[in-house]
This record gives sequence, structure tokens and C-alpha cells, in this order.
Amino acid sequence: MPGLQTNDGGFRHQKLAEFLERWPVAALRSMTLEEYSNVGSKDTFCYWIEFETDSLGRIQGRPSNKFGIWKRKSDKPIIGIDFLTDGEYAWYKKYGQSAGESFETIKSHVIAVADSSDQGDFKAIDGIELDNLTKWKIAFLYSNYRLFPVYKKVSVRTIARYFDHPNYEKGRFSDLSTFLVAQKPDGKDFFDFASRHYDLLTMKAERSYYLIGSKYGNGADMLPQFLQRSVIATGFFWNEEGFGDLYGHSRQKIKNWCDKHLDNTQEKFNAGRQALSYFLGLKEGDIIAIKAFGSYGRLTIAAYAQVKAVDGKIYEHDPDGLGHIIHVEFLETGLWRELGLNYANTIHEIIPGLEKGHFEQIFGSYSQLESFDIQDESVSVVEDELRTRINEKSVEPQQRTVSYSTIVGKTHNIIQVSFARHLLKLYPEDAVITESGYVDIIRESKTSIYLYEVKPFNSAHQCVRAGIGQLLDYCHSSANKSKVKHLIIVGTPSPTEADLKFIEFIKSSLKVSFEYIAFNPGKANVLENHP
Repeated sequence: MPGLQTNDGGFRHQKLAEFLERWPVAALRSMTLEEYSNVGSKDTFCYWIEFETDSLGRIQGRPSNKFGIWKRKSDKPIIGIDFLTDGEYAWYKKYGQSAGESFETIKSHVIAVADSSDQGDFKAIDGIELDNLTKWKIAFLYSNYRLFPVYKKVSVRTIARYFDHPNYEKGRFSDLSTFLVAQKPDGKDFFDFASRHYDLLTMKAERSYYLIGSKYGNGADMLPQFLQRSVIATGFFWNEEGFGDLYGHSRQKIKNWCDKHLDNTQEKFNAGRQALSYFLGLKEGDIIAIKAFGSYGRLTIAAYAQVKAVDGKIYEHDPDGLGHIIHVEFLETGLWRELGLNYANTIHEIIPGLEKGHFEQIFGSYSQLESFDIQDESVSVVEDELRTRINEKSVEPQQRTVSYSTIVGKTHNIIQVSFARHLLKLYPEDAVITESGYVDIIRESKTSIYLYEVKPFNSAHQCVRAGIGQLLDYCHSSANKSKVKHLIIVGTPSPTEADLKFIEFIKSSLKVSFEYIAFNPGKANVLENHP
């Protein structure tokens, strides 16, 4: 949870050791009220729980009443009928009528949590009456890494859902926490594993990303039909009509429905149950990568699409056609991107950053939609910045006729903005301009004019094919006839051997300078330059 950082060089493990040295279980038994909570002291038990061990999972941001009893910082009136105060301390009246009585009750609960955790009796902690965040933070600190260092119920349930816990919605906190610890791969740092999954699975995402197969059980490739109808589909449980009422519900509810209403002895029942639980959760705006192959390290991407509603519907049952369908707008087709990864299931949710490099490889240019530092900046936002560098605008931009879908256009703008900034740094003496509605970027030196056309596609061949005609048009229509013209296509994919042959063919066929640049917007660097 907030407070957990990755790659800290062992700091968190050291901090845990420091806590246990200062507050071993034995020290709790003799702990006084002043040692538990005292304004101005940085050595109290509560201060250690909230601040000193913040890197082990944050519980800050909530009032001090989370500790049950607390030393008051001021004499302002206590608001709420659940509290009592003696002027110095305030406490929940359910724990006692005096500060001393309430502290002894709370102290006994703290000791019970620590003892139970130290002994591995985590189920006993579920019923102990302390604030949930505080209780499970204490429990983790004494658990010897047997509990997960996330203490908010909704967050733990969200992460357990990702790992397919069968009862993530209603399971005991203790069961979910120990379950999550068991998911850590061997060799993975405990805190890195926890923080990565908290950060990636609990943040609110604008869209989700999925990898979906195009072949049905008989091996038939259904992608041509997907393209013809602008849908993606699955043939599992082909004739079952009840899934329409389950669209948008939790994955576990869908699985439970399958268990109750379908024959679990039928072939590939578990695979179908798993696939439909994801499939029925696809929402408008989600990005889909359609794979031709996925097993044995042969992941090959054939197309990209975005989920959309048609006549108000995203999901439909099509028993006479493809089975269960989701309406999409295809963003790119005709691809054959061999990635060397292994994703064998019918459908996978691909979470940015979860498996290092996988999201970027699978979604190519569309992965830039999650580049938060630049994704919300349109070209117009940096136009003034670019214009300040223009000494003499002798190049007249030409009107563009190309148009993109919203998501492809946004991807294009991200690449365009990032590359324009890259040029500003690389050529500080040149004039650089970008304008929405015209040639993407113009760079002018003392002797030459460089026309850059940015393409957001995931094939270098497709980027070049889509942009070369536009560049030739801009070059032909340029008002400046005295300076040497250079034409450049900018894309994100590195060219294949076949792409390089295509690029070389174009270069040899033109009388004007031409090149293709593979650019990484996330790192703002040129991957490959093919002059």
C-alpha cells in the first residue's frame, strides 16, 4: 500500500528488524499508556506503527482514534458520542470509562494480536476488536513475513481477485492475506512483490488491457469473421443464454454461476469458465490485442481493437454465429508481431508493469497511453514552447487529410509531443514546430528542412506505407524551394528484415532524402535510425 517502495536496497527489511528490536512481544506486556501514545515522542508504540514503519505499509491519513486511545494535542471539544476524554487523553468509551481502564483493554487486544501473529494463529486476529488498519499492521509486523503488508480490506480483496481467490469478496481477511503471501514467486523480494501488486492493481485505471485468442477449440482461425463483423468472440458454452444477465458482474459471480448451472464434466469446462469470467468484464474503452498464437513462446499479435458499444450494447449472444461476442473497433489489422512470450490461455488481462516489459511488448505504441507524464498533453499544450524556438518560419505547413480513431489519435499525439521535445534537445540551434492539422513536425536548420510524419502503428512497414505519400505531398507543396528537403517517418516499432527491404526500396526510388526512425516515447530516445 502507499509507503511501500520497490528496489530499496533492503531498507524495509532493516526497518522491520529495528521495530522488532524496539518493540518485541515481551515489551508489550509492560507497556505503559505514555509508551503507547504521547504527543511529541517519536518512540511510542503508536508512533512506530504509524510513522517509523511507514515504509512497511501506510496507515497514515486517518485520525488518531484508529489507536483506540490517544494523547490529545489540544483542548478542542471531542466531536462524537462514541468518545470520552479526561482532558489529557481521549478514547472510545466501548473500551472503558477511564483512560486507564480503556488502555488496559486496548493493550490486551494489541498483545493478543501480536501473540496470535507470532504463533501463526491468524484466524484468531479476525475477531479482535481493534481498528482494522491498525490491527493488521500490528499483525504483519509480528508475522515473520507470513502476512501480506496491505491492510485495507478493499485493496486486499482486489489483489486476491487478481490471483483468482475463490472467495475474494467475502473471505476472512486472514485467509486472503496468507493466500497473497503464497503467490510470491521464489526469488522475488517480499516487499517488491507486495508493493508492485498493490500499486498496479488498486489504482483506478482509465482502461484495461487484454490479450485474446482468435482460434476456437477446433483450431479454426476466427479472426476474418471478427474483422468482418467488428467483434471479438469466444465459442465456449456456445448455446448458453444466461450470460447476458452476468455481463459486468464480478468474475467470481460468473464462475459461481457456471458452477451452478453448467455441466462441469464437459470438455474444457474450467478453461471456458475462466475465459467467460474475463470476457464478460470487458468494458467500453478497453484495449484488446488479438493473438494468432500464444503457446510455447510463440506469442504473435495479429490485430488491435478497442471495445465499444453498438446500439447501447457491448455484449451479445450470437448462437447462430460466433457464440458470445463483444463489439469492438479495430485499430490495426494485418499484423504479425512475433514476441517470443508465452500466453496460452484464451484471454489474459495484461496489467502495465506487472511483468517487466510484457505490457510494452504486447501493446506496442498503445502502451504509451499509460505514460502518465505526457499522456494528457495535447500538441497544442507544447505549441508555444516549440514556437519560441522558431527564428524564421519559411516552411508553410500543408493541410492534413488523415484522420484517426480517438484512441489511435491520442497515441499519435503522445508520440508526436515526445518526439518534438526530443528534437528540441537534440538540435538546440534549429527551429522546430508542430501544428495540429498539418505535417506533424518541421525542423529547419540553416541549410535544410526536415519533415517528420509520426505514425502510431505497430508495424514499421505500415508506418512507412501510411506516411510516405503525405510526406511527398508536403515536400512538393513546400513554399521554400531553396533548402534541401529531408523526409522522415517516425514510428515506435523497430523494423523487421522485410521492413528494411521495403525502406531501402523507397530510398532507392526517391530523389529526395528519406529515412525511418524507431522512437521510444517512454524513454524519449531513438531506438533505431535507418537513413
